[in-house]
Amino acid sequence: MLEVTLPNRRYHIHVICANDDQSSSLDALVLYFEHRAFLTFDLALGDVLASNHSRRRIDECDYVLLLIGDSYGKPNNTGVSQLHLSYINARTKNKSMLILRKIHSGRGTQKGLSRQLTDLIRLIEQQNSGKILYYDDQTDLEQLLEFPYLQMLSEHPAKGWIRTENIIEETLLTTFNAIKKSEAPPTQSFIFDVKTLNGKMTDHDDQAQDLSSELSDIVIDLSDDIMLNFSTHAYEGGNLSEVSFLAVVAWRDIVTALNDLQTQFTSTGIQRCVNDLVHEQALDLVQDVRPNAHAVSRTQVATAEQEWVKSQLLAAGWIVVAQMGGRGKRNFYQVTDKAKKALAE
Repeated sequence: MLEVTLPNRRYHIHVICANDDQSSSLDALVLYFEHRAFLTFDLALGDVLASNHSRRRIDECDYVLLLIGDSYGKPNNTGVSQLHLSYINARTKNKSMLILRKIHSGRGTQKGLSRQLTDLIRLIEQQNSGKILYYDDQTDLEQLLEFPYLQMLSEHPAKGWIRTENIIEETLLTTFNAIKKSEAPPTQSFIFDVKTLNGKMTDHDDQAQDLSSELSDIVIDLSDDIMLNFSTHAYEGGNLSEVSFLAVVAWRDIVTALNDLQTQFTSTGIQRCVNDLVHEQALDLVQDVRPNAHAVSRTQVATAEQEWVKSQLLAAGWIVVAQMGGRGKRNFYQVTDKAKKALAE
């Protein structure tokens, strides 16, 4: 039996999609969720900034909606599209997900699709058997989504937020109207209502402060994996070429590597640890597409990704600033007791 949700509760849903595809379907989704949720979307840039944007939105959202049309999307320099990256990231984060897959009546569903999209669809169908919502150009998406959406809210409840009335403006307006109709001295009536208003404002400030405190704490499970873009020099048949790939690294491995340093470290130390972890799998990743490659060197994770890793470690309380660097000097960090205790468990 579905749990009835409050009509004024809203949720953050991140929509994973290829931005050059399914514009009419996206419009229908916006209209359906207008009074149900706040939507964010993948960007069409296809670079590290766009990838980081989607990763942050997926981290923050209550639910994910995956919209698969006829386009794989623009691949990045590793040959992977944002559609593909976001799906893997959402799966890694164990996000509750609605999946919509477009089909075409009158012809094979795979006909005319790129190899990358066909492979991705096959993977998604294997991992989500029986959970995919299929639609075509004649499908009423509102009707298609209604029950699965409510079912997701019931089976995977999220906090979301309550959309309240604007108490300040409404109370002032009520006060003003009451003063106009009242025969009592205006000042007396206004003072009474302002006291009431101040009480309501204090209650809302306390609620906002509690919510702000909750949102400021980023929770990272050490068993979670993250995806990092990296470049490396590959040696093949006497030739050297720079290639880019995507590596999956566990938070536990990163924190363990930093803890093994047994000393304070700078941002450079964090970067070196992350680069070393990625380098350990770089040759295998290269050989998947270049079987004749026999060595790799100078493996480096993108700078923007390194900064994101550091910010997440700080926000989650796994590392802390041990020494503040002065002007022109670097900060020193250390692994926290909380992290050491978690590693020992």
